[in-house]
Amino acid sequence: MSVFKKNKYYKYIFVLLATFALMSCGFGPNGDIGGGGNCVGSGNTGICLAIDSISPQNISGGYSDAVDMYQSTCLEGEEYTPEPFGASDAEIVISATVVDGVDPDVVSSKITLTGYTWTFALTGGTGPYFQLQTLPVPFTIAQNGTYTFSAAMVTNQMKNTFGYDEWFNNIYTFGYDYYPMYVVEYTFYGVDDNFNEVSATRSTYVTLGAFDNCP
Repeated sequence: MSVFKKNKYYKYIFVLLATFALMSCGFGPNGDIGGGGNCVGSGNTGICLAIDSISPQNISGGYSDAVDMYQSTCLEGEEYTPEPFGASDAEIVISATVVDGVDPDVVSSKITLTGYTWTFALTGGTGPYFQLQTLPVPFTIAQNGTYTFSAAMVTNQMKNTFGYDEWFNNIYTFGYDYYPMYVVEYTFYGVDDNFNEVSATRSTYVTLGAFDNCP
């Protein structure tokens, strides 16, 4: 149990209620808001890149849209140990499928991804601004294939930006027990066999705060 993260039960209740509210507004499984791929357009050869799902990962294992931004101390028996902490990633499933009605024998055999971007948009409360992030991803997806990828989401640098002092100075609109929510939008991009550009975009949501990851 965390020594310094108090009132966690109230925070969990708030996050749970907020999650139900978001789901009632159209959010899907795994925290997805929805999205799609670039399946048509100039130069398209009949293969569609799509992000099928985004699942934010918990630093302690499993999946959670509650991202711990501060490392605390855990009490295990009579010993104090550092709370499990680090960058928070997201598991993303990407697919490359042939557009309906197109002969698969005459379209691109694969999509070669070259990179991805992700952005944060604040949807509730007051929180810091995060700049657009970009990383390379040199891998291919075969026609009608899928690829599961662990993508960066909240990096250690971003967690440092969040500001431990800012949190305890109560800069957030609704007080200590309110955590800011963000929509995280990913865009993956690459080329097909003929070097036509393709891309896909999908979003999820996360809550940033002081969550307890102690064993």
